Amino acid sequence: MRKKLLLMLLVLTTIIGCGKNEENTKEKENAQSTITEEQKSEITKKVKERETNKIKAEVHKEILSKFI
Repeated sequence: MRKKLLLMLLVLTTIIGCGKNEENTKEKENAQSTITEEQKSEITKKVKERETNKIKAEVHKEILSKFI
C-alpha cells in the first residue's frame, strides 16, 4: 500500500512538473515573437552599419596595399 502511494505521488509530481515546463516554453516563445518595430529597425540599422564598416575596411586595405 505504501509503495503504491509513493508511486502515485511520484507520477503526479512528474505530470505537474512537465505541465509547468510546457507553459514556460510557450511563454518564452510568445515573448520572443513580440519584437517591436523600433527594435527591428535598430537591428537592421546596426547590421547595415557593420556591413558598411567591413566594406570601408576592405577598401582601405586595398588602397594601402597598392601604395606599399
